[in-house]
Amino acid sequence: MDSERSRTEQLTIMTSEIIAVTSFLNSSTTLFTAPATLIGVQYFLFLQVGVYGLALVTILVITAVIQVWLKGRMAVIKKQKDELIR
Repeated sequence: MDSERSRTEQLTIMTSEIIAVTSFLNSSTTLFTAPATLIGVQYFLFLQVGVYGLALVTILVITAVIQVWLKGRMAVIKKQKDELIR
């Protein structure tokens, strides 16, 4: 019986690990496909309209800077709120 339990436990552990790895792979595809899509779009846009295609890069950089700045501000405000609650 002990060997059956250990085998069952092993199968359960292996199944849960396989599920975890599969879900990670499914969710991580976005991390790799989004940048590849942006690079591809930029390349084809540059081929089609030339220098005007750099406008997309400019917009993406400005948006990224704003997002990073907002994230920093939100972290500071959250820290201040946490200090007020204590």
